[in-house]
Amino acid sequence: MMKHQTLSLSRLTYLFISVGALLLLLAGTVTLAQAAPPQDAANGEAIFKAKCASCHTIGGGKLVGPDLKGVTTRQDIAWLSGWIKAPDKVMASGDPIATKLLAENNNIPMPNMALSDADVADLIAYFQSVDGAPAPAPTQAGAAPTQAAAPTAQSANQPLAGMELVLAMKGDPDYGEKLFTGEIPLANGGTACIACHSVEGVGIVGGGALGPDQTHVYTRYGGEAGLAGVLATLPFPTMQGIFANKLLTEDEQADLRAFFARADGQGEPSAQTNLYTLLGAGSGITVVLLVGMLFFWPRQRLSLAQRLRKNGKL
Repeated sequence: MMKHQTLSLSRLTYLFISVGALLLLLAGTVTLAQAAPPQDAANGEAIFKAKCASCHTIGGGKLVGPDLKGVTTRQDIAWLSGWIKAPDKVMASGDPIATKLLAENNNIPMPNMALSDADVADLIAYFQSVDGAPAPAPTQAGAAPTQAAAPTAQSANQPLAGMELVLAMKGDPDYGEKLFTGEIPLANGGTACIACHSVEGVGIVGGGALGPDQTHVYTRYGGEAGLAGVLATLPFPTMQGIFANKLLTEDEQADLRAFFARADGQGEPSAQTNLYTLLGAGSGITVVLLVGMLFFWPRQRLSLAQRLRKNGKL
């Protein structure tokens, strides 16, 4: 009897141990899957070209934002992932690294690109693949590698290949101003800039207020190269929905860049003056409407019979 009880207890103990081990294995598998999503460096490169290359280079020097060569060795990966995912939230938290980056890059905040966790992981994988790549071999013994021998930096900058042509074009600032105001429609059907932005001295009241004032956008984006990169792709989330399939032509980019360069020489935007203009125009229209009501309203209050008795006619 005792022997059978001992065997039963042994089997129960073995069963509990087996079930426990299986549960631990499953829990570990789920945790691992959640903590380490699959990374695709090739997809990360595609995301970089589509959403990042207008403001950043990899090994090509500072553009609107900093050069990202070696970024995974300079910054903690966890911090970098959070920054790419939601830069606005990191900035709002008062993070010292984010504050320093903002000051070093003309106080131009990095926009929230609405990337998924998988997109962020792929970008990190791409940056790591670039940072971990071996140095290119020299073409001759003892010779320094040339720019052409650095395929990684070149591939990262491929979306900016058309920018070289745009920078070589002179551009017409007068034509660019007409494109900005909508007097000349954009070739691909995009919305005129003035619908959302203003430039000092352009338009009766300076333009829209949905986007930032663009009087000094030329300086804000670091000159010709930075502004050309932004005009080429219009990477900001609020603009991507509008210009997704309506990007500016190379001629339009050159003309707008020339217009913004000219506007950059003006003084500070006079938002207060524009406000007074709007208030004055609104007050004038209100007075005209009140006078019209005072003249026509008494006539409307009389019935047809009353008008006939009073005036002898309608």
